[in-house]
Amino acid sequence: MSFDGNFKPRRQINLGGRRPDTDKNRILRRAALERKQRAEDRRLSELSIKLQAHVRRWLFQQRFHRECREIWFQKYRPEQLVQVKEPRELHDMGNVEYWGNCIRQFCMFASLPEDEEGLLAVIHLYSSLYSTLNLPKVTMQQLLSLTLSDLSTTDLRSVLPNSQAASFLSEALKVVHVCSHYMKEQDAQKYFTLILSLPQHHPDLLKHSSKNLIQTLVSPLQDNAGDVAKFIAIASVFVQTVLTSSLFTTILRSSKDASFTVATSLSVLIPLPTFAFVKSFSTELLLPLLANTSYLLEQAPSNLNLWTLLSLELETACHLRAASANQHPEENDESDSDEEETMTTTQVSSIRNVLKNGFAHGNLSEQASRLCSRAFLTDVFESSIVADSLAFQLICRAYTSLLQLIPNEKRASALMYLSLLSNVSGKGVTFLEYCWNTLHNYAIYSLLQQRLDLQGYFGKDLDEWFIMILMEQVYTRVLFTMIDEEFHSEEFNPLFKVLPDLCILLKNTILGLYSDPLLLEDINKSTHVNFEVLRVSTTQLLQQLYRGNERRRFVDPSMFMATGYFNLSEFETGVLQEAEKLNATLDSTEAPTTSFYSKWYPKTNILNNCPFLLPFHFRIHLLHRLVESDKRKYGFDSIWRRMSHVIIRRNRIFDDGYDAFHTFGPLFKGPIKITFVDEHGVVEEGIDGGGLTKEFLTSICRTVFDTNYGLFSETFANLLYPSTKAYAQDPERLHYYEFLGMLIGKCIYEGIQIDAAFAPFFIAKWLGHPSHIDDLAALDLKLYEGLAFLKHYKGDVENDLSLSFTVVHEEFGVKEEIDLIPNGKNISVTEANRLQYIHLVSNYYLNARLSKQSKAFTQGFTQLINPHWLAMFHENELQLLVGGAPVSIDVDDLRKHTVYAGEFDENSPTILFFWQVLREFSEDDKRALLKFVTSVARPPILGFKELNPLFCIRSNGNDETRLPTASTCVNLLKLPVYGSKQILRDKLSIAIQANTGFGFS
Repeated sequence: MSFDGNFKPRRQINLGGRRPDTDKNRILRRAALERKQRAEDRRLSELSIKLQAHVRRWLFQQRFHRECREIWFQKYRPEQLVQVKEPRELHDMGNVEYWGNCIRQFCMFASLPEDEEGLLAVIHLYSSLYSTLNLPKVTMQQLLSLTLSDLSTTDLRSVLPNSQAASFLSEALKVVHVCSHYMKEQDAQKYFTLILSLPQHHPDLLKHSSKNLIQTLVSPLQDNAGDVAKFIAIASVFVQTVLTSSLFTTILRSSKDASFTVATSLSVLIPLPTFAFVKSFSTELLLPLLANTSYLLEQAPSNLNLWTLLSLELETACHLRAASANQHPEENDESDSDEEETMTTTQVSSIRNVLKNGFAHGNLSEQASRLCSRAFLTDVFESSIVADSLAFQLICRAYTSLLQLIPNEKRASALMYLSLLSNVSGKGVTFLEYCWNTLHNYAIYSLLQQRLDLQGYFGKDLDEWFIMILMEQVYTRVLFTMIDEEFHSEEFNPLFKVLPDLCILLKNTILGLYSDPLLLEDINKSTHVNFEVLRVSTTQLLQQLYRGNERRRFVDPSMFMATGYFNLSEFETGVLQEAEKLNATLDSTEAPTTSFYSKWYPKTNILNNCPFLLPFHFRIHLLHRLVESDKRKYGFDSIWRRMSHVIIRRNRIFDDGYDAFHTFGPLFKGPIKITFVDEHGVVEEGIDGGGLTKEFLTSICRTVFDTNYGLFSETFANLLYPSTKAYAQDPERLHYYEFLGMLIGKCIYEGIQIDAAFAPFFIAKWLGHPSHIDDLAALDLKLYEGLAFLKHYKGDVENDLSLSFTVVHEEFGVKEEIDLIPNGKNISVTEANRLQYIHLVSNYYLNARLSKQSKAFTQGFTQLINPHWLAMFHENELQLLVGGAPVSIDVDDLRKHTVYAGEFDENSPTILFFWQVLREFSEDDKRALLKFVTSVARPPILGFKELNPLFCIRSNGNDETRLPTASTCVNLLKLPVYGSKQILRDKLSIAIQANTGFGFS
């Protein structure tokens, strides 16, 4: 249809006789398009109407504002208002209502920057009369917005004389402070950002109005303290905007009372989850947040919100540091760029520079030192705030993370300061006692009856664990400088009474933490409690207590064992399987990390960290199985393997042995063939089936471990340790020590015991353990007693004793003074630093001067004995491995495990004579006989059943004039048939005392 007069449509004629279906669909589509076009036309028409209305309204507002502005400027004369100096002058010019209308009318039309002059006048007016004015809320919000916008964009010095700029700036801050009460929550971020930017636009602000600036900054917090929900919302924005700003750091330090004002404004307790956003912060936000929070805490140590913030910040820093360490395991500048890394290059660089070595960076280092100072720790922990369980948990949580980040020397000092607290929470108890008593109130205390069930802690945030972690770290540090007499005294050891309970608690915790490393990893991801840190601290403390109990018992040794918890057969199978995987791993990589062991080798990890949980005899058995497995792997047990044949001169046994074997390295584990030449140059009889090798090893050790040889010295108890002479550190001598380590390793590998006893502090070096003051008693008892006297001296340490941080080393009559610390000779030992002096002296004598020799020895030792095998044993137990058990020879046990050959059986007359004579022998003669037959004078650690092959006696003819002979390679005694007991005694005595090598064999 159309409107041109031709309303009749043209007929559509289809000569095909059938109307196509597409015509109907075309009509429907066309109709739909037409409807859509009509709707669009209506929309555009409505929009044009609205736009025209908006333009008309805007034009009207502009015209109205211009008219209002002209009327306002004519009526109120802003240039005159600015000159008014006293409020009474304003009262003379008009009443309160008059000036209220003035401000309200201005806010209706004001627009910056054209109304800059008027705004300055209104600011001056309001700052003078704000206490008497009662303006509408909308006017207050408008005035706040105008003032903030002007301050953030205008330098007052450009529009006012310098003499007036400072005063008007102060007035502007007063206006903002008063109006901030009417601020909307959604405007909080803009408000704080603008306030922080003011010092950039107005440099004189910090000099003249810093107090007003701080007050203005925190006024939204103070004004909304009564509305908890609004306060929490604004406080969250304050933390994210203000505390993460480096500008705030400058503002905070501009006024003496600034920290107290800010901390007081955050006094309303905020739930911890409110601050969870901190964990997502980047390094750029985290570092200023750490600096500002710790600075505020110094002024307000009782503010729980600040402790909550600090704990979350430090935990985030620990996670970032761990992420950086995983990305840079070698702690060098080599980086492996990966587009899928979780942190940016900038973040990694920053966190490595700042957190890799702890808080060793600018202000952070200074503030960490203050937080860990004795004065601050005393103020915090001896105040009433820690009486609140939540507060104590928060503080312990924060320090647990902080101690992971600061350098070791600061960490040690902080732990020592905590141990010295004697009035925690004002209750007259030490820090350790308070922690132990507090744990009674939590589920942790149930671990006295059962092991830790890790599954029960999945996804649970139980902050009482932080109390236990901090207690363990403090006690571990205390034990480093606590001598045994103090340890066994209730006066000096605050936990002495509860040591049995503490050992059980630690053991049950350990059993749970080591039970399932993969579950432990999952739990760490589901909770903010770092169970890995708990594992390390619990392990270290239990190890310390175990070593102390080995030196001087305070509980039954069985209290450290958990035999009933383990199925030893399954455990043995698991260890052997892990050893095979571990060997395969070590073939393809240099060395797995600690976390790799913890995660994939749980049983090996138990043996490495808590071997005392398992019986000693079981661990000896495990070592034998591991050695057998190692021999099979490298083919050392094959009869077809070619042996290294070496000729050894007895009078040059060490030189020949060193020349032949010191370059062998791990191949020294393989079989060797020895031929001896006596001092006359005569080749000794005997075919080396293993016996001559044993003779070689025991003889060379006997030679070189003689103190006259110059490589080793003896304590007053005849225990061996490396010589401390200067020549002992020569490169050639260090190669000797490395070879000696290989010899001891070979002895353990072959199950051969030698007649040598080593000092515990030297054996500790094989395990990688440093020695401490208690070990000093084994080296120099007088020095130990002197240091103990110094530790408890009641007089004036500095003036009475006149000590400095030096030691005197004397060698061949020449004395040398050695500084323990830089410029130590000029630093006096005082009451305050005497513990440091005691630690340094002990470290010098036990660790520093033995360092190179011990390192070389251990390097050779571990070429044959896997360090993870060593870690299965304590120092005293390793001594048993090397030298055997210093016990009497059990004749009954030997007889029980003796076999007979030739014409002999257990009822033969000569055999009966032999056992009668052996029982009558002195202990020395018994050992001489044992050495004659087996080449070792001490019985096997686990008894004669472990002798391989078993002790054997074989008949050797009927000639009574012959002496007994032996084949030490097979532990065989060849005994002629003797007709009487006396003849057997005489011949046997001559043989075992002859000591003429293998000529008799």
